[in-house]
Amino acid sequence: TSGRGRSARACGYSAERGEAGTPIGILTGVRALLTGLGSFLYFVRRSPVMSAISVLLSFLFALVFLIRAFAGDSGDALIWSLDGLFLLESVLVLAALRSRWAPAWTPAAAGLLVGFMPVLIAATVVGPLGYGGSALAWPLDAWLLGVTALLLHLRRTGAVVRPIGLALCVLIAIPLAFHTTLNAARATPEAAAVVVAGIGALALAFALPRGERETLLAGAATLVVAAWYYAVERGEAMSAFLALGFTAAILFWVATRVGRGRPSDRA
Repeated sequence: TSGRGRSARACGYSAERGEAGTPIGILTGVRALLTGLGSFLYFVRRSPVMSAISVLLSFLFALVFLIRAFAGDSGDALIWSLDGLFLLESVLVLAALRSRWAPAWTPAAAGLLVGFMPVLIAATVVGPLGYGGSALAWPLDAWLLGVTALLLHLRRTGAVVRPIGLALCVLIAIPLAFHTTLNAARATPEAAAVVVAGIGALALAFALPRGERETLLAGAATLVVAAWYYAVERGEAMSAFLALGFTAAILFWVATRVGRGRPSDRA
């Protein structure tokens, strides 16, 4: 992987060999594309993990190609092109997942594409669409809700889904909830603390009946963050004392639940 990354950087920094859009620049860009394609074809029958990583690296090689083969003076065009590539790869990976003979690398590739989506969302909103940082909140919230709904749907269909996925969604929701409530919605700090605490409460309500340790810990951490944020915003000694007591109670309560294990472990 590091070798492929160095190859992409070498292609990108080859301006001294020819300006972008010249024959040499186009050949350099094509070389980057062929390097990415060759990496994928090399790993596709050898390593599912590296095949999935090659799918993600295709964005880097495509970016190098666009910069070297064309003038590269329009950042918006580059971002739209990467968005189009993302849609194409997403459709292909989804079709592979739905087939009866899905390759072993497709689930990992789908996960990496989902994880890469916020980068493209941020680049598109701030770049071509020209909105400020606060406008990032709503599309990122929609992404997180979509990922959470997808994980829950996969669980209902009997697919093997690691519990760490939902726990990560809960933890990612903490900064997104603060950003949305404070910057996008222009709400008060108290409202932000309530929203974050609500996310933690929902996580606990989901995790407790199912014995989901990871989600349980993430929900407890969310409640602690909300309590301390409220205490810091209030700036009072009593608020800090209450937050400290709440943290101790949460930690004690979680410790008594984590040790019990999942229901399947006790069967």
